Amino acid sequence: MKFSLKNSCLAIALSAVSATTALADNIVFGSYLPSAHPIPTALGEYFERLQAAGADVSVDFQSGGALVSAKGTLSSIADGIVDGATLVDIYTPAELAPSTVLSGLALLGEDNRVMAAAMSETVLKNCPQCAASEEAAGVKTVAIGSIPPYKLLCSTPVTSLDDLKGKRVRASGAWSAWIEAAGAVPVNISSAEIFEGLQRGQIECTVGAVSWLNSYSLIDVVTDVTDMPMGTFHGSYLLVFNSDTWDGYDDATRAAIEGEAPFLIRRMTELYNAEEEAAKTAADEKGITFHAPADDLVERFATYKQDELTRVVAMGEERGVSDTATLVEAFTTSIAKWQDIVGQAQDDPAAFEDALNREIYAVD
Repeated sequence: MKFSLKNSCLAIALSAVSATTALADNIVFGSYLPSAHPIPTALGEYFERLQAAGADVSVDFQSGGALVSAKGTLSSIADGIVDGATLVDIYTPAELAPSTVLSGLALLGEDNRVMAAAMSETVLKNCPQCAASEEAAGVKTVAIGSIPPYKLLCSTPVTSLDDLKGKRVRASGAWSAWIEAAGAVPVNISSAEIFEGLQRGQIECTVGAVSWLNSYSLIDVVTDVTDMPMGTFHGSYLLVFNSDTWDGYDDATRAAIEGEAPFLIRRMTELYNAEEEAAKTAADEKGITFHAPADDLVERFATYKQDELTRVVAMGEERGVSDTATLVEAFTTSIAKWQDIVGQAQDDPAAFEDALNREIYAVD
């Protein structure tokens, strides 16, 4: 195989193959995310590792929406327009309802390594409802990731419940309900409108990742950050294949794809966290203040998170997800398990990757 760059997207192509030589498995893979985003960047490295591992595959990977759109990804995979792609579960809540129950527990996330591991483990090993929904949708999931925890990015200091009371805060989904419960006013605007909203005083804060200071240029309008994790989005599906295509790969190809999945999850979290650190450095240079949260804010959030379990179970039942309470329990158990594992691994990427392989992907 040889490597080439096409339209700023990674393409891995076979060298010339004679008519008497068996062709390698071909994978056409898409992502709606831009090529510089942590997920496509990690995927590029992942596909390179497939080659290095000797996998007999040819991969044409195109990011930036060249093959798939954000909301149309699942149908593109199921219809065979692509062999595989990245997708976000909340864009297809009907088809991937069990998964949205788990990603709906957004406020439980404090570490994206923990949540990526717990989500992958639960969906792949402990969620028969997920397997059934994927079978019906015609797809096969191999790995799932998580973004870093959201925090409050504001144009004024917010450390306590009193500070937050009455503030207009851009938030959506589970965060919108939490912001309202904390006494603030949730405002539903798009991410592209956050800068102008803060600049014009239409909102005082947004719930979001610290990396948004750079990626959305919020560093020019944010003056204060409440340094308290307020949950993660962990419904980022990194590797999803058309089920017929997946079944058509030989055992060696499937084993190689799954065998490198721990690297993909680990690398994605590294790249996301590097973005966070770069944004923090830039924020310090800009004079943005990171505030420790007051006890009342911490305690209110902790109490609210417990109430979330009941709300999400009810939501799952309304969406027709069977045995939702058991599914939620399996997920929270996995979160606790991975909190211990990540705590032991600390900042050792190799130890985290080894744990992913051992606990999720190793053949029993």
